[in-house]
Amino acid sequence: MKRNQNYKKSNSNPFITKKMKYIVVIGGSLSNIGKGLVSSSTGVLLKSKEYDVSFIKIDPYINIDAGRLSPSDHGEVYVLEDGSEVDMDFGNYERFLNIGLSNLNSITTGKIYDEVIKRVKSGFYMAKTVQITPHVTDYIEERIQKVSRLEVKEEDGSYIPDICIIELGGTPSDIESIIFVEALRRLKNKVGPSNFMIISVEFLPKMQNGDQKTKIAQSSVKKAASLGIKPDVIITRCENSMSQSTKQKISDFCEISINDVYDLPITVDAYDVPNVLNIQNYFDSFVKHLNLENKNSSSLLYFPNLNRINEKSLDIAIVGKYTSNSDCYLSVVNALRISCAKYNHHANIVWIESTDLEEIADCNSLFNNIDAMLIPGGFGTRGIEGKITAAKYARENNIPFLGICLGFQVAVIEFCRNVLKISDANSEEFDALGKNKVIIRMRNKNNQNNEITDSNKENQISTFQTDNKFKVQKNNVGLSYSKNTDLNQEKICLGKTLDLKTTDSYILTDEVIEEITGMKIRSGTHDINLKKESKAFEIYFSSVISERHRHRYEVNSTYASKLQKAGLLFVGHSVRDNRIEMLELSDHPFFIGVQYHPEFNARPEKSHPLFNAFIEEAIKRKYNDQFF
Repeated sequence: MKRNQNYKKSNSNPFITKKMKYIVVIGGSLSNIGKGLVSSSTGVLLKSKEYDVSFIKIDPYINIDAGRLSPSDHGEVYVLEDGSEVDMDFGNYERFLNIGLSNLNSITTGKIYDEVIKRVKSGFYMAKTVQITPHVTDYIEERIQKVSRLEVKEEDGSYIPDICIIELGGTPSDIESIIFVEALRRLKNKVGPSNFMIISVEFLPKMQNGDQKTKIAQSSVKKAASLGIKPDVIITRCENSMSQSTKQKISDFCEISINDVYDLPITVDAYDVPNVLNIQNYFDSFVKHLNLENKNSSSLLYFPNLNRINEKSLDIAIVGKYTSNSDCYLSVVNALRISCAKYNHHANIVWIESTDLEEIADCNSLFNNIDAMLIPGGFGTRGIEGKITAAKYARENNIPFLGICLGFQVAVIEFCRNVLKISDANSEEFDALGKNKVIIRMRNKNNQNNEITDSNKENQISTFQTDNKFKVQKNNVGLSYSKNTDLNQEKICLGKTLDLKTTDSYILTDEVIEEITGMKIRSGTHDINLKKESKAFEIYFSSVISERHRHRYEVNSTYASKLQKAGLLFVGHSVRDNRIEMLELSDHPFFIGVQYHPEFNARPEKSHPLFNAFIEEAIKRKYNDQFF
């Protein structure tokens, strides 16, 4: 968000700032009820009142991070600038407030136990019997207090926050949440009620006769109170607006002032939430409970209205394998909406399941009326042939095309198969034993052969194939594996025991290879050089850009020369190690693929240049170049 011109930044020394205030957002009865939107919108409102805000997201799962969680179950994996793989709510935090957060702002049960166990091993607790209470809860308190005072990046610098918004995933009564609830209760007692506020987002079911039932909300508030975290504010989610009688009933039975009960219908668009809460005098509750000053008595200083009614729309096809849950591509959808709004258009997303394309002989009926096509990132073999079919259609029919991460790799595979006539062109991810692996697992750039240089351990892992089974063995430079042994056994490799019993055609899984070789996923922000004589340079108007990444595979540079001679130009390379990052098709209006994830850098008040160019080309196609 843009600041008031008279705004003065907080002192950069965290020990000089005034006492931290905490706002905890819980979902009393249901998960996925909109806590992330409430948290982000609360941050927008506070920042409009010239308070500096930070966020902590608590996810009570045992996983260390969200990197290996199924998108169909948890939504997209959002990547922070430092490479951390976190919950998709971080996307809302960063987009809504135009800030940058770090791995430390994400707390999971896995991280907490990992650190406590490390402390046990180091002798931190001496001879004490380490228990959930007080040791684990004390560490949670300690971590929250330290993280809440960390600098938060923004476009023109950074600041030390005045207020930390803590979102607790799941519901307080979940067994995995109890330790965090107890830690928050203790923290509240430590900092005092004037520095600690609890907001509960409650579901109001609507019956067929139109009645709004409050019993679920009553029960969840009662449960939270019994755990020591009684809400100060309730925000209800219902199909329609909450009636005054329902509001009064919640106030009476939950023992909360009627002025602290707010209505947020489920039908409200995400970018309308700050204004919907603001017109209900939402900030008054913060004045009352946290003794905040209403520094700016007007409404929000600035928050883009992306939901304004646009008569014109663009039909944009997103070809993916998680299309049944749009949260899997939340940042992509937001980036498209933001850029469409820039040109006064509505983004009409046409979801196309890539597996469906594998069963259709002629996909013209699916793509005939679209204005542009986007293939987003992903992992795994399912639906990959459908994505290749889609890329081929876009290339041959001059449809504006944007391939992101896996979509970028798909474009390379398709071009190799259908233009270079390399019929078996594939990715090492999908066919480890294939002859023409045009996409390969990332190698150290000092070695472009079939050897992998382990940059972490300075060992080399050489690969070789024979017939139907893998053999894994240690050698003096590292580890090698081949096909040709009984799988019903275990081998010791670099001191690790590998269980080779599997039905997967690629026996060495990502997890195993990562552990042995140190070749972790390439994640986070990396700088990229762009060729000046390229469409990419025209789009960014810069020769060096910075974008966020999340991938293990890359274009096999052995094929780069053939591809470029045929017209598939590689116009972006990483500054650090010259990896291929961006492609464009020379004889196509707009056919661009990028190894990185530009969607993570799109902001409501600052649309992303690549998405802008993509939408511009879609508009030109729709109106036959008559729009601009």
